[in-house]
Order: sequence, then C-alpha cells, then structure tokens
Amino acid sequence: MSIQNASVPIGATYTPSGGTATTMIDKGNAQAGQTSVILDNSATFQLQTGLNFTVKEPKASLNAPGGYTQARASVYITVPFILDNGSRTVNTVKVEIAHDPELVDSEVDDLLELAAHLVLDADYADFWHKKSLA
Repeated sequence: MSIQNASVPIGATYTPSGGTATTMIDKGNAQAGQTSVILDNSATFQLQTGLNFTVKEPKASLNAPGGYTQARASVYITVPFILDNGSRTVNTVKVEIAHDPELVDSEVDDLLELAAHLVLDADYADFWHKKSLA
C-alpha cells in the first residue's frame, strides 16, 4: 500500500502475545546517560543481540522554546547475522524520541503509540520491506 493511501490507527493498542520472555544481561559498561545490555539468548558471542540505551535530560537554553532543550531517549539495537557465504554482518534498529519537557506521560505515550503504529501496521509494510515511498 502506498504511504499516501495508508492510515494510522489512533487509539489502537498492540499487545505482545506468544514468544519467550528473554532476559537482558548488563554488559557492565554503564556510563552517565547510557547503558548497554545483551539478550540472554544462548547465542555465541559473535551472534549476541546488543541494545544500547541512551537518555539526555533537558537543559536550560535561552534559545529553546520554553527555555529548555528537548528530553531525548533512544535505544540502538544490533543484531549480528551470518550470510550464506559465511560472512558476518550486523543489522541495526534505532528507536528515538525527543520531546519538550512540558509533555506529561500520557502525551509521551501518544507519541510512542504513533511510532508503534508506523512500525507494526501492515499499511507500512512496503516502506519497511521494499523501501518504497510510493
């Protein structure tokens, strides 16, 4: 489906079902505003999925609307993959949110809900799978 004809199901919810709860293991290299973990999926070191979580608190700024920079949170996911020729590559996903510090939790939830729809809704499958903007 083309992006111009797609829709966003505002108010819908996505609930995970099935699957296996997989714990995360701290890599022990946390720094201010950042922590890294791996999924405990019994993979060899070269094939472990990594997640790097980062936060940036708003800071006072005379040039910013409302006097503060935006609050930011992101997670960068690395998923190693062995190609048919035996070479190793790393696939990645980055999820990031930036918002004014005046937003309340429910307004942040609305932004995250919108992002979830765009990632999970079948209307956007051609964008994600075929890299199509049509």
